[in-house]
Amino acid sequence: MTAKEMYEEMAARYIKKTGNIDPLRKIYEKYVTNFDAMVEKISKMDFANEILAPPLITAISADDKKLLKKILIKTLPIDSINAHSIKVNDSEYLVVLNERLLSLIYTYQEIQFVSAQKYLKGERDCKFSKYYSPLIDCYLTPNSNKTLPVFDLSYLSMQLRLMIGYNSIAKEQFVLAHELAHIFLNHFDEADKKTFKEKEFEADIQALRWMANIVEHREIPIELSTCVEIFMLFHLIECNLGFPDKDATHPASIERLTNIYQNCGDVLSNEDKEFIGSMIMNACDIDSFIIE
Repeated sequence: MTAKEMYEEMAARYIKKTGNIDPLRKIYEKYVTNFDAMVEKISKMDFANEILAPPLITAISADDKKLLKKILIKTLPIDSINAHSIKVNDSEYLVVLNERLLSLIYTYQEIQFVSAQKYLKGERDCKFSKYYSPLIDCYLTPNSNKTLPVFDLSYLSMQLRLMIGYNSIAKEQFVLAHELAHIFLNHFDEADKKTFKEKEFEADIQALRWMANIVEHREIPIELSTCVEIFMLFHLIECNLGFPDKDATHPASIERLTNIYQNCGDVLSNEDKEFIGSMIMNACDIDSFIIE
């Protein structure tokens, strides 16, 4: 079976379970004046390969690209909040990003901006759960009819609305880079005796180094620490699920942030280090992440 055949089989299995708002459609809907004129173009675009992958592949060195040539990158329109890399055969790999995960990241970024704007306007009595509880609900019941909230962002400046798009894409690119890193680092090699947690730590570090190249070449106008802010979303979910338990194979998000803070100092600016350090400190206050 080839990577393309495996993807088509997976897509056929899950295609009827869709119902999510496509993340690319959301971006265009908010930022393109004449949206109707863009519908046909959007319908033909491959979000993973035309939006997420190009800046990442451009930023990867020529030697690294040789090792990542036979990888098929696809999205699946399913509710499971996940991304994974698969070894299809001895020469082909498949990386799948589930659309629900991409939508969750985008909505989380919207919430960050909306809540920050309300805070700056003096609306400081808003309950934490008002904004974030729908994210937890969608994670806990992935195959239900529950939908992610949609915000009216018309009152935000165009610059802020564009930053929401840039920030969410940066996090999605980090997820893609992480899955590519598993392949690049030969984590599918049976001779590799590292634990799951060790492989996750390694993939995070490699992914951030690739993202550092994107930031350096200004392929996307964000700070490097923005990419790993995704772990605060995962931390929010973990705190409300009672994760990690004794059987967990993946490290907790706070561990992954700490790993990046300790091992990526050569690519992090002082501002990045300060921001990641503050995220780690905030994450230690578990009670502030619990949604009642």
